[in-house]
Amino acid sequence: MSVVFTSRAKKQASGASCQVTCIEAASTNTTVAAQKWSTVPKWADFGLYGPLGFKDLDFKLEFMMDNYDIISLEKCSSEDGNFYYKSEKIFVNLTSQMRTIRPDRDVKILHYWGIMLTNTIGCYEASKELNKNPDLWLKDDLGNPVYATRHTENYYYDFRSEEARNLWVKAAIDPVIQTNGGANGIYLDQIDNWNIRGLKACGEDHLTQCEFSAESEEAFNQGIILAVQSLNDKIHELDSENILIGNGLFNYDFNAGNGNPSYDDFADHVDGMCMEHVMAFEGANWQAKEPPFVNVNALKNLVQLKNRLVEKNKFVLVRSFPGPVRNVRMVDGLNTPQLPAAYPYPNPQNNLEVQQAMKDLYAFPLAVYLCAFADEKVLYTYSVWYDVRQSVPCRQDPEECQFPLDFDEFLKMNPGPPLEEAQWEGNVCSRRFTNFGISVNLEDENSATLTF
Repeated sequence: MSVVFTSRAKKQASGASCQVTCIEAASTNTTVAAQKWSTVPKWADFGLYGPLGFKDLDFKLEFMMDNYDIISLEKCSSEDGNFYYKSEKIFVNLTSQMRTIRPDRDVKILHYWGIMLTNTIGCYEASKELNKNPDLWLKDDLGNPVYATRHTENYYYDFRSEEARNLWVKAAIDPVIQTNGGANGIYLDQIDNWNIRGLKACGEDHLTQCEFSAESEEAFNQGIILAVQSLNDKIHELDSENILIGNGLFNYDFNAGNGNPSYDDFADHVDGMCMEHVMAFEGANWQAKEPPFVNVNALKNLVQLKNRLVEKNKFVLVRSFPGPVRNVRMVDGLNTPQLPAAYPYPNPQNNLEVQQAMKDLYAFPLAVYLCAFADEKVLYTYSVWYDVRQSVPCRQDPEECQFPLDFDEFLKMNPGPPLEEAQWEGNVCSRRFTNFGISVNLEDENSATLTF
């Protein structure tokens, strides 16, 4: 029996053929069954912001621990809106509460950290130590400090300096140590080659063009790689089961014809990588007037990268959104990416409408994950943005959240282990799981079909 796994975006025929080399499957048949498949393997990355973020906290923590296998607790969480110097303490406290609520759940809780932390480094107590050590600040070739924030005196770590790298590593792992085994690693944002020659963050106004040579930029980026490897070594010295996940597999470079430098530079220095914009932002055809609204070549590039990471036995964290979203605006107090103007589904105007969009539009991105991405150590998340209220429902006042309270069709879907790798005919993917088969055309957002 076949069931159309419907999206409620208006269906329009595609008919286009494969435009890139057909995807080769990863060689993982002998290990894929080790993944737990009684539900879709899920991860999440979010912070708790303001009174609403901490409201009904026990329920929120229970939901997190019951539904996600890897959880990254974001920077700058704060109940009272004053987020300065609090990230580490709140991370430690929330981790303790999560472990107390679900002591037997095998969930990896990760401390969020970043390379540059523009405008957010002041959320960390560790920024005070850096600010006291001017020799460790990033400075341009004229000796001008590079400011990490517009209106306050915060700075970047100079990764050319071994001492600065060591301080950066210490800042990342100290909160993990403070959890006494409750946390299991680091979610490291912004792994990439940084264009510091383009920085306008110098001078008294913090907006003046900084002066860096190509050689200085190259040394800085090589220092980042050394710092990431050192962080990986240190996190595994704490516990061999800890993990370092790098976030940085985007399609900006690929779309520009520059390959995948983040993968090339960092894949061997981390335990896994995150694909944060699958079928959205640079992965979407934002100006399209008709389907496909998904950048199919960019999507297939990510599938290839996933296969390469699986062959290296790495984690892969896949993130998609309700539709091929891009520009962000506020909806009921939450940052909410928007659908293209020509997309055949209206942009939600309030949180309850966002919840409905989540339910109406989940079929296609989930089908793409199951068919093209699902594998050993490859986890999926589907949400709107980075507030806890966009990955966890609100039990008491549902209209305060964007994640639906009644979303069992996603949360409790039981595919069972895959029985085969993805099968491709042009841009049409098909695959059998233990409990159903699935097929999806990457160019047609209404094509997702389950076969029982």
